[in-house]
Formats: sequence, C-alpha cells, structure tokens
Amino acid sequence: LGADDQLFATLDPTTRSVALPLTGKRVLFTDTVGFISDLPHQLVEAFKSTLEEAAHADLLLHVMDASNAHAEAQRRVVLQVLAEIGVPEEKLRTRMLDVYTKVDALGTCEGLS
Repeated sequence: LGADDQLFATLDPTTRSVALPLTGKRVLFTDTVGFISDLPHQLVEAFKSTLEEAAHADLLLHVMDASNAHAEAQRRVVLQVLAEIGVPEEKLRTRMLDVYTKVDALGTCEGLS
C-alpha cells in the first residue's frame, strides 16, 4: 500500500489483495486514513465514513508512531471512533493488534502497553 505526501490526497480507503507467502491464501489489506486531532466537524464525519470497512474486518492492525508523546491518547480516540461506527467492543479487544513504528526512536520500550 502506497503513501502520498499530501495531507488529504484521498479520504477513500485503499484495498489490495495479497497472496500469503507460505499458504498462497489470498487476503485483503485495507489502508484507511490516519487520525488527525482538532479537525472541523465536517471532516471528522468524512473520516468516520472511510472507516466503515473496519466493522467488517476479520483483523484490525492499528499502526501507531511509538515515538509520539500522545500515542496513548491517540489510541483512545481511535478506539472511541471505531466503537462509534459500530465496531463491536469484543472485536476491539480480541481482533485488533497494535503495531508500533519508530520504536527505535524511544531508546527503551517502557510505556508501550
């Protein structure tokens, strides 16, 4: 999945079909937009609509910047929005993996839960 260097290149999710290396089983990866705080209400609603596919996913990967001082607060906002759009709480507890990027910038892994 590619990344653009534009703030709002698109609000549409991008889905790609990929064959898993060991089994050849085909899976779909859907990349949704990132979360940005303090957006105008209309944009918040637009972002929520792009996340509707998450309610139907078998597995959610929540990719976060571990070096961001507000990572835990951002995680709580993501969980709240996903719950608001209908992702069941059980799925958020059992079918969502937190994936941390930039862990090397921390120096230690303290604070990661």
